[in-house]
Amino acid sequence: MGKAWICRAVTTAGGTVVLHRAPPDANTGPHRTASPVLAIVLRGRCVTSIGRQTLDAARGAAWIEPGDDLCRNVAGPQGAQLLSIALDGDLRAAGLDRLPALFTRPQLFRDMDLVSEARRAAAELRRADTFSEMALTGHALGLLATVGRTDARSRKKTAAPRWLTTVREQLRATFRDPMDLAALAATAGVSTAHLSRVFHSHEGVSIGGYVRTLRLEWAVEQLERGRTTLGRIATAAGFYDQSHLSREFRRRFGASPLDYRRRCAESPRPQEPTDRVVELRRSVEHDE
Repeated sequence: MGKAWICRAVTTAGGTVVLHRAPPDANTGPHRTASPVLAIVLRGRCVTSIGRQTLDAARGAAWIEPGDDLCRNVAGPQGAQLLSIALDGDLRAAGLDRLPALFTRPQLFRDMDLVSEARRAAAELRRADTFSEMALTGHALGLLATVGRTDARSRKKTAAPRWLTTVREQLRATFRDPMDLAALAATAGVSTAHLSRVFHSHEGVSIGGYVRTLRLEWAVEQLERGRTTLGRIATAAGFYDQSHLSREFRRRFGASPLDYRRRCAESPRPQEPTDRVVELRRSVEHDE
């Protein structure tokens, strides 16, 4: 991703962790990265061209950019917020020498655990205190481990049935409504037991867990906007009440919704990286 998108960046033992913010329809132009990159979409959409391959990543998706390949990133009509990790450190010293094999080709992932971990990493980047580098190292290693597990799981499982895409799309469209497993199974044309088993096998999470994560991600977006009361966010997201949201939020992100909102409010506006918030070390060379 181009330098113009960089909001904050910190170098860790797991690689350089970067928070990117792109305005609507922003285009990085063709560029090359010296190191492989893992990127996760926290908000909006980003279409990435890598060689002849195009990866369309909406909120909750992640992709891999192999090093030295010609890339181009284009933000969606509502812009994009991304978290990326550049594998530009000493991978062997960090115990990551097995990872390069996963970064040899462009790949698109959809793993809810990646998004949750990326949210926690983004919160640390906003905090940027004495212990941020230590905390971000843990988050970076966690994200890379999740990618490794997701890749290993995808190699073992059989091809996903066509109805699974329909089920995912319906869940994303209706996640704030009460979940009706029987109606979902009827849409797919399978039994509820078969639906639950196949969904968990391919997504790595139960249907209930998938919906809960979508609700939490939606709640995060509302908290970042800072206008709606916590009670209204909870009920609008599909939780029983404010305490239910707070309990699930703390379990997933390690902080209460109020703490997260306060952190976002206290976060400084995007600025050029300085001191511990360093600019991306990998070179980005735009083709002329």
